[in-house]
Amino acid sequence: MKILQLTNHLNIGGITRYIYTLSKYLLKEGIEVGVASRGGSEEKKFEKLGAKIFKLPLTTKNELSFKSLLCLFKLLKIKKKEFNFDLIHSHTRLTQFIAQNFMIFFNTPHVTTFHGFYEKNKRKIFRKIFKCAGRIAIAITPQTKDELIRFFKVRKERIKVIVNGIDLEEFSPHNVQPLELEGDPKIGSCGRLSRVKGYEYLLKGFKLLLDKYPSAKLYLLGEGKDESRLLNLASQLNIQKNFEILKGLDVKRFLKSLDVFCYPSIEEPFGLAVLEAQSLGVPCVVSKVGGLKYLVKDKITGQVVEPACAEKIFEAIDFILSNKDLKESMSIEAQKFVRENFDFSKKISEFIKVYREVLKD
Repeated sequence: MKILQLTNHLNIGGITRYIYTLSKYLLKEGIEVGVASRGGSEEKKFEKLGAKIFKLPLTTKNELSFKSLLCLFKLLKIKKKEFNFDLIHSHTRLTQFIAQNFMIFFNTPHVTTFHGFYEKNKRKIFRKIFKCAGRIAIAITPQTKDELIRFFKVRKERIKVIVNGIDLEEFSPHNVQPLELEGDPKIGSCGRLSRVKGYEYLLKGFKLLLDKYPSAKLYLLGEGKDESRLLNLASQLNIQKNFEILKGLDVKRFLKSLDVFCYPSIEEPFGLAVLEAQSLGVPCVVSKVGGLKYLVKDKITGQVVEPACAEKIFEAIDFILSNKDLKESMSIEAQKFVRENFDFSKKISEFIKVYREVLKD
């Protein structure tokens, strides 16, 4: 079996890590994996796995652009001359549209993972008309399945829930060495730098934290359009000496370096980085939105706070830092919670079952 994973890019982010882990365990099962995207900072990691890498001009968000059409012919060339894939597994709206059309025109089965929805996307008529759900749609949470049925009228028999997880082999606290980062305590987050992640509220909450912990440092690991705005905000808050945006570092080692991980998203379908932090024993503070409220057990593995509130973020971080016994307990319970509920290696058989079902149709 040959599977082509299709995504916009291979930069740091939840979808990239999802595809990486899925590819790793598919390869272990003897399934050949190709990954097509416009490339990115994580590309070499996929090559080391043994996945075949292909470049596509996925530099647009417009499904009807000339570049989308060009991708169809690029995929056909890949299939005929480089990697005769049996099935396409897409992961983003643009690639869903491309893969769906490839299935229609070139009779290659299409499976897609819906990683969740932002509220604005539920109102887009084009998405409702062109569902692009493939022959089977994989939903990463039961909530995502409900939204597919409710907002996009996808038939429930065409949806398979495979709850997202992480690679516990990779995110074992005993196998990860922390980075030598400055600051005491160290607060951090990682992911795409965009407004929807709510980082501005983290910066404002951190400003309050500095009054009690003047040696504290806040780190964001990631890239995105919001970088310059966040740097300007740090300057306005006069916290620039205690704040740093990092790029290109090992996510595991970065997370292991932190005293508290904070994910203050305004909207968040899942929040893979939260599971990764908890698996390494780092207590988390998250917004009470989307999938996040299911990933952290409030007062047990971390703290769940109202979104878009700097003061609540400050209070939650301070509460964890001020209670050493509780912090240690949260660390232990967080690791146990992830280990028992989100081990990706135990889910790989479900993906293979989906692929085989689609190929039999």
